[in-house]
Amino acid sequence: MFGRAARPGRMQPSAPTSAPQTASDPASNPAKNTVSSAVKKKWVRLQTRRGRLNRTFMGRLRPNRLLTAIFRPIWRMRRGITLGAQGAVIDPEGRVLLVRHGYRPGWWFPGGGVEWGETLEAALARELKEEVGVSVTGPVELHGVYSNFASFPGDHIVVFVVRNWQRNGEYWKLGEIAEAGMFRRDELPEQTERGTRARIDEIFDALPKTPLW
Repeated sequence: MFGRAARPGRMQPSAPTSAPQTASDPASNPAKNTVSSAVKKKWVRLQTRRGRLNRTFMGRLRPNRLLTAIFRPIWRMRRGITLGAQGAVIDPEGRVLLVRHGYRPGWWFPGGGVEWGETLEAALARELKEEVGVSVTGPVELHGVYSNFASFPGDHIVVFVVRNWQRNGEYWKLGEIAEAGMFRRDELPEQTERGTRARIDEIFDALPKTPLW
């Protein structure tokens, strides 16, 4: 009924003990674990902020137009085709809005390049707003598509007629636009660019359109 007593000189087996923990064992150094976890979380937050920056600010950042003019030849060698949208903005008196750029001679329709992810109409509205403060308030009319081979063998210009619009005073974009104004057909600036003048004749006189700018 009772267990036998241990014989003298015989050791009773002891309960197994766990292996000793070393300094390299993560469980033996909770302070080190805490520091490593904090560093990892900080790194993840940093990468997340960088991703957000790339998707927001850097994703919307457009290059300076002066840099665009400088690097345009390089981009054109890498791209087969370039596309621009220009607007013949006409008021009820029959005057047309022309601009003179600070980086090239002549008077032109306001407008600019079509960016990735943009429709032609969206690019036109953006450029008119940025360059001369014109807001498109109604449908625009597609006038024609022209190959501007004199500028670059792959360059094309799409011209729209804009009759529904309003303008923010006499605004124009400083640094890019040197001058802007409304002109009657018989009062066009002497240095009106040849292709621009030809498009004005087509619009007002219903002349046949040519494929080249």
